[in-house]
Amino acid sequence: MNAEKFTLIVTPADAAEYTLTLSVGETVCGKDFDVTLTCENSVFQPVLTAHTDVCLKELNLQLALPAMPWDDELYLFTNVQFTNDVAQVYPWAEHRDLRARDLLVLKNRATVDLFALGMVTAHRFYSEVCLCAGGLAVYTDMEGKALVPGAEYRLERFILMEQGEGENAFLERYADTVAKINNAVPLKTTPVGWCSWSRFYQKVNTENLCRAAASTGKYIKDLGANIFQIDDGWQIDASFPGKYVVDKEKFPQDLDAVAETARAGGMDFGLWLAPLIISEGSRWFEELRPLTVDYVTSGAPGSRTYPFDPENEEFQRFLYIEFADLTKRYNVRYYKLDFLVFAWRNMVTGERVYGKGDYMIALFRRSLQTIRDAVGPDVTLVACGSPLLECAGIFNASRITCDIIWGKSPQNPTYWEIMHWVVKTVLYRYFYNNVVFTNDPDGLVLRDQDVGDGFDCTWAEAKLWATVVALSGGSTLLNEIMDELSPARRSLVTALVPPLGVAAKPADLFETPVPTAAVAQYGEHRFVGQLHFGDKMQPVHSFAAADFGLEKALVIRCWDKAVLGVTDTVTETGRMPHSGELYDLRPVPEKPCFLYAEGHIFGGVNLYDARVENGAWVITHTGDVELEGALYGWIPAGQPVAGTPVAEAPGGTVVKIREACGTQAAAAAQSLNPTGFILTTDTPN
Repeated sequence: MNAEKFTLIVTPADAAEYTLTLSVGETVCGKDFDVTLTCENSVFQPVLTAHTDVCLKELNLQLALPAMPWDDELYLFTNVQFTNDVAQVYPWAEHRDLRARDLLVLKNRATVDLFALGMVTAHRFYSEVCLCAGGLAVYTDMEGKALVPGAEYRLERFILMEQGEGENAFLERYADTVAKINNAVPLKTTPVGWCSWSRFYQKVNTENLCRAAASTGKYIKDLGANIFQIDDGWQIDASFPGKYVVDKEKFPQDLDAVAETARAGGMDFGLWLAPLIISEGSRWFEELRPLTVDYVTSGAPGSRTYPFDPENEEFQRFLYIEFADLTKRYNVRYYKLDFLVFAWRNMVTGERVYGKGDYMIALFRRSLQTIRDAVGPDVTLVACGSPLLECAGIFNASRITCDIIWGKSPQNPTYWEIMHWVVKTVLYRYFYNNVVFTNDPDGLVLRDQDVGDGFDCTWAEAKLWATVVALSGGSTLLNEIMDELSPARRSLVTALVPPLGVAAKPADLFETPVPTAAVAQYGEHRFVGQLHFGDKMQPVHSFAAADFGLEKALVIRCWDKAVLGVTDTVTETGRMPHSGELYDLRPVPEKPCFLYAEGHIFGGVNLYDARVENGAWVITHTGDVELEGALYGWIPAGQPVAGTPVAEAPGGTVVKIREACGTQAAAAAQSLNPTGFILTTDTPN
């Protein structure tokens, strides 16, 4: 949907604002600059050419929305501001002056009218999408800086929803556009393994990390484990030391013993840093103070933090050397970089920090690029506590939601309230995954009892979170010690790996307060998540195959491998409160086919295929990981049976086509399906 007219509201730093009317492709001559609104491949960009040295405070490019009812049925999807924010769907009537960092989608749920605007670059200027009366605007902070006569200022680019485009189609085109323009570098292999934060927090040491690494390798080394990441606490002087030096009281042998144990478990070594800010409590504060900006980003006297100055060449050299040395010293292959946004933003007030020369987003990206240059192209960079768009093309992965655990302070929300936020944000931000970034949904936390941080989830809640991590299509990083988990909860972990790598999209993006259904499509398979957030058991729950594009489907309940058979409607009874289930729906097979692998939530569809030739099964291994559990096939009703019949289900027969080949996988499968054979459910055709 291409708007014909735009209004540019110009606010000089020391003069009255004025307006210019723009049309795409035309140049308007203003008193301080000429402006052209370009549009190439449906991507808009305002371009200014200065002819005075006017100091500009801000620019607002406004466009009128198409005619649509602005009433109580108008809702907004906002991607909010940063990686750890909670993405939201709001009623417009309650949020009439909303600002979002990069993306807003509007939908009237009664009339199905839609409109959206998404920023696709953040290279030099801080821009936001603003909702205003009757329209949207792109706000650009010009920082009060003087223009240079004759210089060209290419503002940040954006796209608009096109006529007839649905919300999911827009979000996916948005991600594709961001990826293309920014030369995105998502990971080719999904991170699988372990992170220390939501288990040990800052209380890490050689003993507990070696125990965690050995335990992780013991259970998932052969299932694709590839990352072991130490979070905050490995360094001297708390979270923001400025200079990162190993705490030898916690790690008398340095980090070598931990790194070696991790590598023995098949995992590369990773570290956490917050490299762009420093606390005045650091022992290196006075030494590094000349490299900082004279601006407090947070804290009370004695613990205030300051951002480093990206315009200081000595800081850029320091930053480069720090990362080059750490990478070489410990062979670090993965960095989680945190609190990045506070390089230019106050933690409490949100005030922005301006540089003396270039605009702040250009300076921010300069520091990010210095880190990338120091570590090289093959080391994984994960953004956390950061703006999203600014990291595109430099970082490989990004956190997409807040922490799953906040601690048990009375001032904090409960873990169940947080789980609501995390679940919906993981689903809302599906479109980034393996297009712009590999998504990081935060830690896989499944513990049986509270370890002192207030997280004490039920079995149903643990399975719900495991289901959502699986549906994220992104990182699967355990924040537990496997040997400390009960066999049942341990089986939740082993069932998730290797990941499918495909993110599920909400069945209805505008469902409130949280999506209750999502679907990830992999080939002909629709993996449908059904989530129940109610506090009471739901007596009956059903959904139709037609809701997911199939008249009828062969259906498997994924966690316990209950083969529901061929049906047009799935009906389940007794759905537990705070629970999640996953179903595999596929077109009704006409021939014998591979059905599933035991002990894997996605049934090994990304690892195996099978067919019947001359009355015998031919199994093809298509993945990098070999599962140890038994393999099963499906024989449509009325066709000759090959393999060992196990159970009948509506529309056909389940047969075993390979026995389990490992005791560990068999034990995991037994935990998920304690009957030891395929379950069947009476489901109507």
